[in-house]
Amino acid sequence: GCGHRDMYKALNEVAAEYENPRIFGDIGCYTLGALPPFQALHACVEMGASITMAKGASDAGQFPAFAVIGDSTFTHSGMTGLLDCVNSKANVVVVISDNLTTGMTGGQDSAGTGKIEDICRGLGVHPDHVRVVVPLPKNMEDIKKAIRNAGQPLRKQFVVYFAIINGGIKKGQTRDLVQRYSNINRDTPIEKLWYLPVESKEESLLAEEILGDFFDHARAMKRCRGKDDYYQCDEEAA
Repeated sequence: GCGHRDMYKALNEVAAEYENPRIFGDIGCYTLGALPPFQALHACVEMGASITMAKGASDAGQFPAFAVIGDSTFTHSGMTGLLDCVNSKANVVVVISDNLTTGMTGGQDSAGTGKIEDICRGLGVHPDHVRVVVPLPKNMEDIKKAIRNAGQPLRKQFVVYFAIINGGIKKGQTRDLVQRYSNINRDTPIEKLWYLPVESKEESLLAEEILGDFFDHARAMKRCRGKDDYYQCDEEAA
């Protein structure tokens, strides 16, 4: 039978550990997870859209972003979305709930039965990010651990950035790598941008101080080799 119930129970418990989780669903019997008792899905549009919605939300700054898709829908129209995530290193966790059949349209074999892991790796997902757990109550802790571990590379990072805007320096910090432009006016052209991801608030403060000293020193040294704007020289010196 389907293991969607235990998957949703584990996913809800892991999602509850975050301040603002979003879970994007897809078309299949697992779509019922949007209803009580799980009420796990925040959006469901069409076949294959769970992964691309999660990617789009993540690109816009959503953290964490989960996608739930079945094995048949994944091979129908989810693979291209996963490839897009791989190519752009998207900050998402994709749950492929595999019931080893095409349950909604006759029970025929799914095109990906027995091949899901190979397909994911073939699309470029790193083997360390492919985790398989049998969705049974006795494996509940293993399921939650797999979802958490899948999200480990997605942990929030502090990012120190320095941007050159209208000839002047703007610097600051933002909590998420994919939001590194969020504190910069998008309507103002960014001439140059440097950013440095670090793992803690303390590291970000130290990095900002060090990078700030670098820019101040480069300006003071006037090592511009005849250039009008010092930051071009700074980039070469870096």
